[in-house]
Amino acid sequence: IHPNRNKLPEYNLDLFEKMLEGHYGEGEAVLRVKTDLGYTDKSLVDWVAFRIIDTDKYPHPMVGSKFIVWPTYNFASAVDDHLMGVTHIIRGKEHLQNTMKQKHLYEHMGWRQPVAIHLGRLRLEEFIMSKSQIKKILKESAGAYSGPNDPRFGTIMGLRERGITAEAIRNVILTVGAKQTDASISFTNLAAENRKIIDPTSPRLIFVEDPVELVVDNGNGVCLEAKIPYHPEKTELGSRQFNVCTGDRVMISRADYEQALSEKEGEVRLMELGNYIIEGGKFRLLSRDLQYAREKGLSIVQWLKKDGSKIAILSVPLGESIVIKGGYIEDGGKMQVLLGKNVQLIRVGFAVLKSAIPFASLVFSHE
Repeated sequence: IHPNRNKLPEYNLDLFEKMLEGHYGEGEAVLRVKTDLGYTDKSLVDWVAFRIIDTDKYPHPMVGSKFIVWPTYNFASAVDDHLMGVTHIIRGKEHLQNTMKQKHLYEHMGWRQPVAIHLGRLRLEEFIMSKSQIKKILKESAGAYSGPNDPRFGTIMGLRERGITAEAIRNVILTVGAKQTDASISFTNLAAENRKIIDPTSPRLIFVEDPVELVVDNGNGVCLEAKIPYHPEKTELGSRQFNVCTGDRVMISRADYEQALSEKEGEVRLMELGNYIIEGGKFRLLSRDLQYAREKGLSIVQWLKKDGSKIAILSVPLGESIVIKGGYIEDGGKMQVLLGKNVQLIRVGFAVLKSAIPFASLVFSHE
């Protein structure tokens, strides 16, 4: 118990005036609210209402160093709520003690106390959501993170950065419901809700990771045409057409290339183009019959012509890391229109296109 606790109000008011006049430095004096010493929770006993801040060192963004004595959260918010006529307060259950502290002010001043509703926190599993932890990470790992909007963080900005819509977040919150206990949701569930929302409007783009480049052999001077829709069901999103002639250079992912060689004797179906066999550094056309591919169990793989494609970097948030996947993406004139929007990379997953010049940069959302 501080010896000043039982001093006359006039004595403590005199000390408070000295605080205001700058007789004390930061950390040398505080003003406390006198409460009940019998509280089991000692944080409620004589809690701090005002403290000194060295505003020469930490200036206030609006008034600079004009004042040095500042109210704490509980004193300031109680007064603010009263002045603004707040009737109901909805906040996390970690504020239960704060409600008790603020109750002292309302009772002493004869103010009507707002109704306080305390709810549990909704946590996104395997994501960093603590503001203090995020602040510490950004301070200690400068340059490794882009800021509070880094897609590895569970912040609203971070989720937006990786293409999670506000509607998906709202729907998940409404599904879980308001509870007094803490709750956790998995990113898988959030992604499933997001997928339902963005799937109908996300154009399908071709991305070839870690490409293997081969020369096409359709036969002597033969050119084939492949028409690929931007969405299998939404015809209003349009389509694009690729003309592939003998001698053109076509890319598929290294994973698809190696699988075709190891499992299908080099045979593979290039999406909407035809069935090919890999031999001698070439794609040699076997047929265009889709039934042939089905009977042989060939993988239907995405592909790109080397000409007309753009280098692409896909950043995949994975825990506290970012996995970088390099490759090529189609460049059919839609890039500028799709900046900042959700797209679906065929056989890869959903992503957000962040930039298109000088290369395409995307952030992976989810499958």
